[in-house]
Amino acid sequence: MNYPPYLREIFEKLKSGYHISPEDDVLYSVLNSERYDDYVGYFVGLGITLRKHEHDFFYFEPDAEDKNSPRLAKMAVFSFILIDHIANTRGLAVEPTIFGETFTLRSLPHLITLESYRARLEQVNILDYGDLREVINRLENVGWAKWTGDDEFRFLRPFHRLLSKCLELSQQSGQSTNETSPITGLGMAEPHNHEGDSHA
Repeated sequence: MNYPPYLREIFEKLKSGYHISPEDDVLYSVLNSERYDDYVGYFVGLGITLRKHEHDFFYFEPDAEDKNSPRLAKMAVFSFILIDHIANTRGLAVEPTIFGETFTLRSLPHLITLESYRARLEQVNILDYGDLREVINRLENVGWAKWTGDDEFRFLRPFHRLLSKCLELSQQSGQSTNETSPITGLGMAEPHNHEGDSHA
């Protein structure tokens, strides 16, 4: 069989939950080519669904059983708070702010603004800046963000997977005294580590 190029490298990246985007140069280029259907067909044979998002990045469809992952809950709450702060406190357009700004760890609103934010963080055991750094590290590990300095980071295109859901919850949070929890309301699943072999 004439396997498409970089198959093993792509499999190893995506099976860990990583999202391949234009930041990934070669791997993105081969997926975003006329051989995309070859990759889809190969992974179907392994019981894995390869997705191309409308915002032009690639990922494996996660298993529904991973929805309640503690790591995903932390990322969801972290993201919800930042997006809510941008939209409802700063009064800025969220998408251009999220993807156009570089953020610093110490300037994040999570630990220094609303008591409701801190209460949400405590639900998922995020208590200090070290915990926030761990969340950003995980965002980087899945290709949703990237450290650009010791304390600076920016969001990457695959963060769109959380953005729209967080925006919906942010709008709801100001409309009801019974606030929707970002932990359950996002309906996201953490990527599952698929077992199996791939060909180089």
